[in-house]
Amino acid sequence: MSFLKKIKLPGWIFIGLVLGILAGLCFLGNPEFTTNYIKPFGTIYINLLKFLVVPVVLTSIISGVVSLGDIKRVGAVGWKTVVYYLLTTAFAVIIGLIVANVAKGLGWFPALADTGSYEYEAATSNVMDVIVNIFPTNMWKSFTNADMLPVIVIALFFGAGILVAGDKAKPFASFIDSAYEVVMVVMTFIIKLTPIGVFCLMCNVVAVNGPSVLAGLGLAILAAYIGYILHIVLVYGASAQFLSKVGFVKFIKGMAPAMITAFTTTSSNATLPLTIECSNELGSEPEISSFVLPLGATINMDGTAIYMGVCSIFIASCYGVDLTLSQMGMIVLTATLASIGTAETVHAAARGENITVIFVNNAVYGMTGGQMAPTSLPGQVTQTSPYGRDPKLCGYPVKVCEMLSQLEGPEYLERVTVNSVKNVRAAKKAIKKAFQNQIDGKGFSLIEVVSSCPTNWGMTPKAALKWIDDNMLPYYPLGVYKDRTAEKAQAQAESGQDASKGQKAEGER
Repeated sequence: MSFLKKIKLPGWIFIGLVLGILAGLCFLGNPEFTTNYIKPFGTIYINLLKFLVVPVVLTSIISGVVSLGDIKRVGAVGWKTVVYYLLTTAFAVIIGLIVANVAKGLGWFPALADTGSYEYEAATSNVMDVIVNIFPTNMWKSFTNADMLPVIVIALFFGAGILVAGDKAKPFASFIDSAYEVVMVVMTFIIKLTPIGVFCLMCNVVAVNGPSVLAGLGLAILAAYIGYILHIVLVYGASAQFLSKVGFVKFIKGMAPAMITAFTTTSSNATLPLTIECSNELGSEPEISSFVLPLGATINMDGTAIYMGVCSIFIASCYGVDLTLSQMGMIVLTATLASIGTAETVHAAARGENITVIFVNNAVYGMTGGQMAPTSLPGQVTQTSPYGRDPKLCGYPVKVCEMLSQLEGPEYLERVTVNSVKNVRAAKKAIKKAFQNQIDGKGFSLIEVVSSCPTNWGMTPKAALKWIDDNMLPYYPLGVYKDRTAEKAQAQAESGQDASKGQKAEGER
């Protein structure tokens, strides 16, 4: 048993990952068991990580700012950090576009039938909305909702305030340092549970979705993963080598626990405590890592940027669109900004922006582990509503199509679903119409797609499709909620009929 003591945390996490896959294969015939009795322990692990995120970000950034000792140094580190993150994100999009174009050339991306050859103009978005929302009106609300950008701003202001206040602020600075140390100790306890959490989560994923889930969702996903690998090697590897003199192999070994945890939890924020610990073990100065990494976990969404690049080419290829260099350049710019945060959809709809929005309504935040979303149903159990969504506490679900239909700006609003072949065809028709409206310059179109999320719903894909019929569609009825072109045509037709009736009546007299 002595050799087991020699295995470090990355090794145990990898063992947990492999054992989770094998256990999931054993439960293929009974996925409900893993959902009911194994996944909850993984959920507990994720919850423990996430409850630490706000304390870690708040105390680490304040402590990091104070440790820098000089407000000018804070500014110097801050702008260099933001520039670096924006550059790496831009590189991520470029890599995604290159990989996607190569994949398209190899015939990986199919073209849909009867789509025509379309040209698109990139729409502009109001970045100022994003900037305004960074500055909170209520810091306690930001803490409660775990809004990371406002939390970072709060921490920066308090850190700068401590530096400017000088000696009078030393008691408060000491309190923050003590709180930071306590948070780090708690974080160490939780990190030791990572192998168990990884095992439980992976076991359920494989059991519910089958072994095919391990291969991704198709060639588009494969292209994205190729982009991820290239980005790690070319961008992160080069950064580690030239900026910190850390070899690529050492960097990968040192960050392996954070990478594996991020892969299984699908959350950079939840992985943040482990990322800080791994960075410090690699030789990073604690005052720098505690300042830079929380900022990066919020705005440096390189994986999202790569995925946007691949999906842009994939969707364009499906519809027979050949993007120009200038259009791909616009994708780089908008994806870099969108990976940080997007402007309000409601505002874009009210302005009648000439864009198409595809809104996937699966009643949870599926990309980050299944938290309660604005569209989660009353009584629905999610990671952040374990006792079911209570409208008295959380409000009622947002009906996007119904809400936007009250605005004058939108051109076309329709809710569809993809729970059957017939409905998939109807969804394709609606999306095609929305894109055509955009091509014709008619204005804002939104297609709400009611979809399943079997993994985060804790059920089999077959049961998830039935759940859509039984629960989602009664609350979110399908149909066209606004079509200004059709309404104008109908009004003209009715006007013509009235005129014809009037002429007929006049002739009879």
